[in-house]
Amino acid sequence: MAGDSYNLRVASGWSGGSPTSGSSTNVLAELLNILTNGIANQSSGKASVTDLQNSNSGLSSGITSFLATQPTPADKPKAYINWVLFDEQFKIDINKSGFEQVGTSGTTTVHTRNNLTAGKNGYCIFTSATKVTTQMCSLITFR
Repeated sequence: MAGDSYNLRVASGWSGGSPTSGSSTNVLAELLNILTNGIANQSSGKASVTDLQNSNSGLSSGITSFLATQPTPADKPKAYINWVLFDEQFKIDINKSGFEQVGTSGTTTVHTRNNLTAGKNGYCIFTSATKVTTQMCSLITFR
């Protein structure tokens, strides 16, 4: 429900040589697949996978815009913990969504966010994403 609050605590880490930069195409495709299947299953018939994957739905362009806000520094991989909120029409709420990038090589970074709020009724998805792969952590419905 609008105004509901939630907390986020996730640990991330990486180690290795110099990170490579690259396109978010795979992340976009995987995130869209996770979202369209996850949201369609929890939407109580409000949207089907086909509805959400339709280019007019705004889901793809909203996620593309969100991913474009993530920087690509030379000293870290393009890897993030994301929280993405959508209203009941599956339009991204960019003001309530966010991300944190992984820390430095060889260290564990604990990402903690407390009392984040949902601005509208809708959905929140938590993911860990790199330029190569995306994994869904959780999908929450706010009603």
